[in-house]
Amino acid sequence: MKRVFPAVFLLALLLWCCGSAAAQTKVSGFIALDYIKEKADSLAEGTFRNGQAGLIFSGVLTQNINWLSEIRMQSGSEFSLNQAWVQLSSSLYIRPKIGLYLVPFGIYNQSSRPHQTALIDFPLPVQYLYPRNWRDLGLVLEGQFLGLNYSAYTGNGLQESEYLNGGQQFEDQNNNKALGFRINLPVDQGLELSYSLYRAKIDSGAARALFMHGVGGGWTTEGFQIKGEVYWADLERSYFLKRVYTLDRLNPEMRQISLMSPPVEWTRS
Repeated sequence: MKRVFPAVFLLALLLWCCGSAAAQTKVSGFIALDYIKEKADSLAEGTFRNGQAGLIFSGVLTQNINWLSEIRMQSGSEFSLNQAWVQLSSSLYIRPKIGLYLVPFGIYNQSSRPHQTALIDFPLPVQYLYPRNWRDLGLVLEGQFLGLNYSAYTGNGLQESEYLNGGQQFEDQNNNKALGFRINLPVDQGLELSYSLYRAKIDSGAARALFMHGVGGGWTTEGFQIKGEVYWADLERSYFLKRVYTLDRLNPEMRQISLMSPPVEWTRS
């Protein structure tokens, strides 16, 4: 996989530099930095944290084939390849995508850039349930059907780890592909519901299955947006359930319920 990253990214740069009619390329990017006040009465005393930056190269190879390559740096880490895929977009009903993709699980994983979702830190369920900027190598099918927006995907999957968020990998260690899908249903103007499902065999012997679910929704109006999602995971009779409440007059609270048995571990925050 280390050889795949620079090869795909260099291909994107080559297409950009060529500037031919067959490779119409766009370049965009972002940079963000949080300033944390350390004293309530002094704006001058604080520190800069959570540095993020990214570059996105995208283009059109033919009338119905487009591509995208993205590199990203987060929290002071090195730049790494975040996405690199080619997509056939000739039909509204099904658009196949192959390569390195952001896993379409839940609301947040594909929209975690600071200009898309303005948060001080990653949401708590995301911090513990799956890797940050969760990516995989494989095939994605996207499209619209009967009023539904859907994404179905297969890839090499997560590997077994001490915690659920530590399973990021790009190799297929057990010759068993992960499967998943996400559906989004627009209910009314600005209102939508969604459901995500992920299934993978995570151990080298392909004996232990991990199932993850996400149920959520959102309401968007001009100048206002609210989104929420409940996640849970099932790993061989081990359960992870998390519910987040954020309403207590002027003092928001975050409460959680977790039911589990080994080997899944949970650190209370």
